[in-house]
Amino acid sequence: MNWNPEEAKQTLLRCWNDYYEDNKDDAPEKDLRVMFLSSVVVGLTTYDGDIDLFIGKEISEVMKIIFEKKTFEYIGDHDNYVKYIKTINYFVDWLDWGTSIRGAWFDYYGNFGDGFNGKYIELQDYGFEKVELSEDFMKWFIYEFLTSE
Repeated sequence: MNWNPEEAKQTLLRCWNDYYEDNKDDAPEKDLRVMFLSSVVVGLTTYDGDIDLFIGKEISEVMKIIFEKKTFEYIGDHDNYVKYIKTINYFVDWLDWGTSIRGAWFDYYGNFGDGFNGKYIELQDYGFEKVELSEDFMKWFIYEFLTSE
C-alpha cells in the first residue's frame, strides 16, 4: 500500500495508464478520466460508457463540493441535494460525518465504522492496488487528474 501522497499518485497513474491504453479509442482523454473515476476508482459496473461518463461527472462534482466544504450551500438546491445523496453512496467509505451525512468530509484517518478501510482507495480492477486517501492526494485527484486533458 502507498502511504505517501506522491507514491499514491504514481500508483493511480499506473492504473490510469493501463485503463487509458485499453480504452483510448472509445472517448476523448478528458472523458476517459471521468469514466476511470466511476468504473475503476469507485468500482461502478455499467458496461455503458455514456452512463460511466454521466455518473463520473456527478461524482467528480460532488467530490469537489465536499473537498471545498461547500456541501450545505450546494444541497440548498433540491436537484443538487438529490445528486449529493445519490452520489456519495459510491464513495461513502471515504467519508466521515458528525450527526448528518449532509455535512460529510473526506476521512483521511480511517475513523469511520468497524473494519473500515477508509484510509485508502482500492483499485480492484488493477490487482487490488491500494492508494492512500490523503488531503494532498484528493486535491491532486480532483483538481489536476480529473481536469487534465
